[in-house]
Amino acid sequence: MRQATFTNRTHHTGHEGVPRARLRRPVVVPHQAAGHTAALVRRHRGGRRCVVCGRWRRGTHCSDLNPACDSKGANCNAELKRVQQLTQENIDQWLNGPFTAPDSVKLTDSVGKRPNWYDGYVPSPIDIRANGAGKVAGQANRAKRSTTKRNAKKFRRNVFTGKTTHHLLPPPVEAMRPEWPVNIEEGRVDQPWDHFNPNDERQFQQRFYVNEMYVKTDANGAKSKTAPNFLMIGGEGPESDAWVTNEGLAWMKYAKEVGANVYILEHRYYGASKLKTTDLQFLTSSQMLYDVARFISIVKRDRSQTGPWITFGGSYPGALAAWSREWFPELILGAVGSSGPVLAKNDFWEYLQVVENVLRAKSDKCASRTQEAFDQLRQLTHDAAGRNKISNKFKVQRSSPKDQSSKMKPFSLNPAWPNNVNVVNVFGNLYGLFQDIVQYSDDNNSKGRDYTVTELCSLMEDEGRFPDVLDAVRYVQMWVYDDYGMPETGSDPQRDFDDLKDMWKYIDGHADNDPNRPWSDDDLASVLWTWQTCNEFGYYQTTDYGYGLFGNPVPLNFFITMCEQVFGVSMDHVEKGVARSNYQYGGRDRYSATNVVLPNGNHDPWHALGITKQGTLDPSVVPILIDGTAHCADMYAARDEDSAQLVAARNTILSNIKKWLNGGTNPDTPTQGPQTVPPVDTTTRSASHLSTIVALLAPVAVILAL
Repeated sequence: MRQATFTNRTHHTGHEGVPRARLRRPVVVPHQAAGHTAALVRRHRGGRRCVVCGRWRRGTHCSDLNPACDSKGANCNAELKRVQQLTQENIDQWLNGPFTAPDSVKLTDSVGKRPNWYDGYVPSPIDIRANGAGKVAGQANRAKRSTTKRNAKKFRRNVFTGKTTHHLLPPPVEAMRPEWPVNIEEGRVDQPWDHFNPNDERQFQQRFYVNEMYVKTDANGAKSKTAPNFLMIGGEGPESDAWVTNEGLAWMKYAKEVGANVYILEHRYYGASKLKTTDLQFLTSSQMLYDVARFISIVKRDRSQTGPWITFGGSYPGALAAWSREWFPELILGAVGSSGPVLAKNDFWEYLQVVENVLRAKSDKCASRTQEAFDQLRQLTHDAAGRNKISNKFKVQRSSPKDQSSKMKPFSLNPAWPNNVNVVNVFGNLYGLFQDIVQYSDDNNSKGRDYTVTELCSLMEDEGRFPDVLDAVRYVQMWVYDDYGMPETGSDPQRDFDDLKDMWKYIDGHADNDPNRPWSDDDLASVLWTWQTCNEFGYYQTTDYGYGLFGNPVPLNFFITMCEQVFGVSMDHVEKGVARSNYQYGGRDRYSATNVVLPNGNHDPWHALGITKQGTLDPSVVPILIDGTAHCADMYAARDEDSAQLVAARNTILSNIKKWLNGGTNPDTPTQGPQTVPPVDTTTRSASHLSTIVALLAPVAVILAL
């Protein structure tokens, strides 16, 4: 149990009068600016990230120990209230992880506010491959996708980032139209490499698709210039025309209902929107948000589009959509951010907790057989015969001699495993099968219909077919990989690290026209998204939530070592990036937008980092927690089997879109969506939790400058 100590604060707890030499542990130093001890008090952190100094001007000695400021009184003012808030935030952070704030903050801070851009309205041409050219390109893209078979070895979950090689948000099934209509175009827009440096004149071309087929026309056939505009924000992978041609998709239904143009803007660095550089410093969410703002500004000018804009996105782009409305309310009327993890978090232990909860809710037998399998796997690692059984049953990859490096040995739970097979990586790849199925189960896309929790549990529970529960796990592996031969199980993280570093060499696009290039754009998305997790978000799906179904074989340092070895960045860099993200967007508790709908499924592990409660948010922010649905299920085409709650969620989204477009009035349907089940609590862990990274207890320092 961790403890917080309170005293009269004269000598021992890091408050008034504490000598400099003692300040080596997490410390909050509140003090009254004009008090009798003010001259002896530390007023700044002096280079120590673990020291937090808070100072108020009006009040009495130690008045921050008085009851919390529930109302404004003689000794309770905004400054003192803020000091008490900082103290509470740091206590919570010491117990539960780093507080989301930068190294320095003032009372007039800008949490959730955008930085200044140097010129968002710089003239820039739009290159449109209209009609014929676009049609040919679109047909070629569809032909390529339809003839490409999934490689079982490539189509494995990335144990480091929690994603397959095809996005966290898989693209929808193929477009429903056999040919590309004349209303659909592919285009490019010039964007600066760096929106925050006016001296950097370098530009890249960002790809987008647009469909104008739902826009009303006048008597002369001219399309309305005042029509609404829907913009799907691209995410961690290359984009295609499928999002603007599949008329069954939910957002396409909304567009048809209100007569909107639909656009999708590819994320910088991904797909065809490369920067022609291997320098990753410009791959950030904030740069992408300014790409979105600039794109809207250019379309409004070049196409004389005066209608309102609404942004959409799912998963990481769902968070981008929510943040785009928060940062650019003058450009964006509203946003729909499906399954958006708006809270950045280094140790995302809640992910596996949700997976476990879903399996337990399905059936006790499914959960117990799963736990039995991973308990058996853990026991088998203890001796050579057991490890040999795992190697043979799951076709565990062996490291090549050049990969056997001493720096990798600490990863192994048992160094005696032959050929430096990494037990942590083996476990991560095997429980990743269960993660993948739960995340996409019944998501209304082709993948979710193929892999469901119902089918998973039917396999795990079948003792007649699989007396040895490990045979059931192996069959699940073949089923997910769509390879009923002998799919391999990844074992050596160094091999994966080397692959990521090799991919990094190709992100500038120099080999895009080479038919023999070793990595596709889908492959390159792995290293790009891995960088974003190391630089901004964390999102590392550890087993640090206690002893659950899968044991606790994969600690946080497994992922931190990935960041160190691939990109040369440390735990400190990752933590600062997470803190920066939560500061600039507000996380969950300080999110400050209006006119936003935030759908989540309670079976989706990512909902644990989303906004699922109204709380103190603006009433026009509508969280919807849909019972029994998984990742981004509300975005895909409707089915007869859809639950009443999923149908209601889509209706709530459309109702709010109409309300925004009608100037905030829509008497037919209330703004608030259904709250169906309580969200996962991400503030406490199970009693058996043992943290693997002590450094998480050190707070991000805050200086209250008054």
